Amino acid sequence: MFNCSSVFHWYCPECEGKTIRSLKTDREVEDRCAAYMSKMEARMSSLESTVQSKVSREEVNKEMVKSAVHPDTDPTVVKDLVQDEVSRVLGERDERDSRRNNFIIHNMPESDKEEDEDKKEQDLSLCLSLISMQLRLTCKPPINVIRLGAQRDGKPRPVKVIMCDENDKVNILRSTYRLKGAPEPYKLMSLATDMSREERERNSELVAEARRMNDDEQSGDWLHVVRGNPWQRKILRVKRRT
Repeated sequence: MFNCSSVFHWYCPECEGKTIRSLKTDREVEDRCAAYMSKMEARMSSLESTVQSKVSREEVNKEMVKSAVHPDTDPTVVKDLVQDEVSRVLGERDERDSRRNNFIIHNMPESDKEEDEDKKEQDLSLCLSLISMQLRLTCKPPINVIRLGAQRDGKPRPVKVIMCDENDKVNILRSTYRLKGAPEPYKLMSLATDMSREERERNSELVAEARRMNDDEQSGDWLHVVRGNPWQRKILRVKRRT
């Protein structure tokens, strides 16, 4: 009786050599493809990190295409894919840079002035008072203050404040705890860094998760908060302030 096996095969003498060579070639191609894709992932990760530095779009584009093209790959296909990825990454970086010095004020009362210039001047004056008198900070005045969106239901629109320097913005956001004891309307205001729509959605998810974690926290000495750059937000467990 024959002992059957799943690896048993039979070919005529003329075909067996060709078949084995073909199988060996297919396996070599698979191995080369896997190795190539692994190298590509490493190159893409490395080059994406390079994008975060202050390099030009042309330099990054040229370097990524040069690194990605392989002798066995259609250069046109690879170039299109890489250029799409370059555009996405650099677009995100450009948007972050455009928001770097900005913060948002919520619940700042709307001006009752008639003229737009007068409204803007009153918003700027209130913003300067918030920074210097309530947060007790000394910094360069904002470049601009902009009301966002259309006014609805009598609710004040958010105000985007564009600062001259990122450090001033950071110091302002770090000092918002001083608003707890401030008089109205300042104590009703809240400040946040300027985020893209995707970053705001991600931040909302993290804030909701932090609230659930605080509800489950057994000890009253710790608090879960969301911290970090808009594109790198994460939940931290910190000691409650006494």
